[in-house]
Amino acid sequence: ARKAYESLLRVSLLEPKNKDFSKFVQDVKRRAKLHYNYTFSEGEEVNFFVGAFYDGVYLLGLALNETLTENLDIRDGRAITRKMWDKSFQGIIQKLGIKVPR
Repeated sequence: ARKAYESLLRVSLLEPKNKDFSKFVQDVKRRAKLHYNYTFSEGEEVNFFVGAFYDGVYLLGLALNETLTENLDIRDGRAITRKMWDKSFQGIIQKLGIKVPR
């Protein structure tokens, strides 16, 4: 059973209610109007998956930057994934971190 969970990625969602996410939502709405001529209707909300996706891409960027800084191969997905382990940062949704699989 332990072997089966070595590659498990646990993802859970919590609807954000903080100032950072509120600012992010306003920025998403502004950019939607500016770049895509899309205006959110009254009461229409930005899906919080957008913030989670943003945080995921940000974490990937951190790992890629570290990989490039160390002159490692950015085509090596395992190496990039290892660069994500034991990282934590304040995301749009909440403080995020990835623990090393044991």
